[in-house]
Amino acid sequence: MITFLDLLVIVFLELSVTSLLAICLMFLCKKILVKKICFYMVVLLGVFAALINIRMGNSLFPAQTIIGIGIGILCIASFILQHFSKGHEKKFLIARITSAIALLIGIFNAFIF
Repeated sequence: MITFLDLLVIVFLELSVTSLLAICLMFLCKKILVKKICFYMVVLLGVFAALINIRMGNSLFPAQTIIGIGIGILCIASFILQHFSKGHEKKFLIARITSAIALLIGIFNAFIF
């Protein structure tokens, strides 16, 4: 019998494995289309991790809520930077790095706190 706690562990494990795979593919692939798809996936996972952090620390943990809001803003800022970096590989690299850092902080914050 699977309980709700088991489902929560499964969701967290799936989130961490998917995030790690998307981050690795985003930096290791050579094709720009695969990089962009993985970048969008990392941004969406980062926003999802931010929502998890905001929801979990709603009233009892204000620091976790602030970290979640910061992660969400950082993911959206990296998406905007990527959108305005038409043809500039360095700006796209900065956007990929910031989205990866935001996602890693979000997952770490959801697991640890």
